Amino acid sequence: MKSVQTCSSCTKEEQGHPHGMGQCCVRRSLSEARQGGVPSFGGVPKQLPEVGSSSMALESSAFFRERASQVGVPQPAVDAIEAEGWTSMGAFAFATSQPPGMADDTAFRRDIAVPILGANPQPGPLAAVRRLFFEAYTMVAADMRDRVERTDEDPPKKLPKVEREDRMTRVRDRLPGARLLEEKEPGPSVIDAFSQMADDGQLKYLAWERIISSRLESTHGKTSREWKPNRQGAITERVSPDLPTFDVGSDHLKLLNMLTRRGVAMEVAHLLSYESHQQLVERYMDCLLYTSPSPRD
Repeated sequence: MKSVQTCSSCTKEEQGHPHGMGQCCVRRSLSEARQGGVPSFGGVPKQLPEVGSSSMALESSAFFRERASQVGVPQPAVDAIEAEGWTSMGAFAFATSQPPGMADDTAFRRDIAVPILGANPQPGPLAAVRRLFFEAYTMVAADMRDRVERTDEDPPKKLPKVEREDRMTRVRDRLPGARLLEEKEPGPSVIDAFSQMADDGQLKYLAWERIISSRLESTHGKTSREWKPNRQGAITERVSPDLPTFDVGSDHLKLLNMLTRRGVAMEVAHLLSYESHQQLVERYMDCLLYTSPSPRD
């Protein structure tokens, strides 16, 4: 006969969770995650970190390592998780067939805890790994909902900052001669736009005046607030970026810098290699500098 305990989150007497959280709060938290809300326990919302796009963060190894460190997973345990092949939130969410929040955590201990922390894990690391698994599962549920409900009017998803910086570092290391600094470094909004195209599998035209540098976006970029209906029809306040534009004009150097930013952004977004884009740039410049022969010649 199972004992009746008091839920540590809402003080409601029911069959308790092995770690103090009652099934009442676990069921409510998963329901809120599926409906697009932030999971809450005991009436106190637990704010998830700013991760940008859930779908892009799901497949990011850099974001996975950063989040594991933030929730307190020891570095040896992180190495053990990656050794098992779970190198992203999307992979870790399906490390076991049993979803998080169940009263019986035998599958979690057998498939995740023991391979990572050993037969007798300490309570601290075990709780951190459990939290990371719960967040991974919640992010997968949110991503599936977003893919179904997303419309063309929605703004581009944001690539997580840690993933964007990791990709930019790899591009700089691979192309040391390109000197991707200041005017040649694309702004985050440019990378997000191309990353959204890669995520959707659909190439779209991005106006040249929108391909701004990282310095211009950081110094002149603003945000605007407006009230709009959401997907459920409720009027909510939405924050949207108010970005500056770039005037190419007739300056060939500005044009070349803008095309360099586009090539870098497309490689960072895993949409097109920088070298392939440079072949197109060379054709642009050849056509620009071409002089038509005189009819008298």
